[in-house]
Amino acid sequence: MATGADPIDLKLYHDLKDVLQKSSSTSSKAPPKPGAFTLFNFPEAPKNPYDLVYDGIYLGGASVARKPDVLKSLGVTHVVNAAHGSKYNQIDTSPEYYQEADITFHGIPALDIMTYKILPHLRPPAEFMQKARQNGGVLYVHCQQGVSRSATVILAYLMLHQDYQLLDAVRTLREKREIFPNDGFLKQLCVLDKELKKS
Repeated sequence: MATGADPIDLKLYHDLKDVLQKSSSTSSKAPPKPGAFTLFNFPEAPKNPYDLVYDGIYLGGASVARKPDVLKSLGVTHVVNAAHGSKYNQIDTSPEYYQEADITFHGIPALDIMTYKILPHLRPPAEFMQKARQNGGVLYVHCQQGVSRSATVILAYLMLHQDYQLLDAVRTLREKREIFPNDGFLKQLCVLDKELKKS
C-alpha cells in the first residue's frame, strides 16, 4: 500500500483545488463568525444543513445528525459519523444514540487537520455504505459542517465502489454541495486514486 510520503500527481491535486475553489454564481463566501476558530478557510460555506449528493446518500453537518426524527423523515437508515469522538470539533454519537430510530451507525474518529491520517479509515465506511445501499438503505454521512471529513469519506466511497476517478468524484459532489476537504485529505485521496489506477 502506498504511504502519504509517496509522490502525488500534482496536476491532479491542482485540478482538484480548482474545482473546489469555484464558488457557485448564486452565493458568496460566508463571512466568518466573530471570534470563530477555523482550522482552514473554505471558499464557500454550505447553503443547506444537508444535501442529497448521490443516490441514497445525504451529506451534511452535525445539527441534523443529532436529530434522529429528522433523519427518519428523510428515510435515513444508516449514519456515518466522520467526526466520531469527544475531542474538539468531534460529535459524540453512538449506535445507542440511534437505537430507538432503528438507524445503523458507523463512526470514524477523524480530526479535521491536515496531518490526520484519514486514508487507513476510508475502506471500512465505504464497505458499510456499499452494503447499506445494496440493501436499499439511505445514508446520512456527516462531520461537523459536512464539508471536509464527511466529503472525503463519500469521495472515497465513489472511488472504491462506484468506479469514479477522484476528479470526477469531486466534480459530482461539488455540483450538489459546497465541499472542501482539507489539503492533507486531498493529498491522501490522490494517493488512493493512484493505488486504484495501479490495481
